Amino acid sequence: MANDNKQTIVICYSNFESFQSNRQIIPKEFLSWAKSDLKGGNKRSLGNTLGNIKKALHSRIDEIIRLTNITYAKDWDWKKVNTDIKLSILRKIGISHTAIARVITEIRNRYEHQYILPTKDEIEAYYETTELWMNNSYNEYGCNRIGIVNLPISDISIDNNEVTELVFPGYSDIIYFWDHKKTIVKTKKDGSTEVQKLDQLTWKEILNIERAYIRALSKSRNYYYLPQKEMTQVFHFCNKKIPRRIRPIFGGITLSLKKQNKHLSFLK
Repeated sequence: MANDNKQTIVICYSNFESFQSNRQIIPKEFLSWAKSDLKGGNKRSLGNTLGNIKKALHSRIDEIIRLTNITYAKDWDWKKVNTDIKLSILRKIGISHTAIARVITEIRNRYEHQYILPTKDEIEAYYETTELWMNNSYNEYGCNRIGIVNLPISDISIDNNEVTELVFPGYSDIIYFWDHKKTIVKTKKDGSTEVQKLDQLTWKEILNIERAYIRALSKSRNYYYLPQKEMTQVFHFCNKKIPRRIRPIFGGITLSLKKQNKHLSFLK
């Protein structure tokens, strides 16, 4: 592949468990329960519908936040973080939230505080708004946690949705959000690295570092997947094996990560 096809990609964690254990309920399941409850039509069913709508929204919001690194921050405490703060985080990473903020507020004020059950038509509107927002949220941020960013490549191979081979046109500074070590590591042209420990940063500082890459992902979709072990291999290869040259390397430097069954080039 010619060097003028160089692109910069993001690699996300393929084996990152963001939210669910075997016993935890996923947001879409809460929403499916709300849909079933809505068919009942009586007060109890409609009340259960509202409860499941709210759980679907809150669990999806928490799921998105867990896909960032801010929960490792020195000042992050789930018990002290309210809904307004969570919605502000969504806004900063480019996920719209105005519609669901109204749904959450109206359910809380009318049903939970004033004990007034909205009409079935109103609850159906809440459900439709929630369903639309959740679908959009997966479109806007449907990948796993970010691992390596600013990675320059001239060709890539994948198998079973994971990267198997990369061709690098030359050196470029990269950033590794190293989940296992809970650090952010930046490479430099002089061969050194800059390391920031996540538990020494505030959640706002981490968000300011990470949000530009998250927002870019929703637009470019230029991301791929690797387990953490192979991702660390990519990081060390880029930092130690690729010469710090100003000009691109003719033909590129290839890193093979595993035996591959097929080759898919995305850089045509």
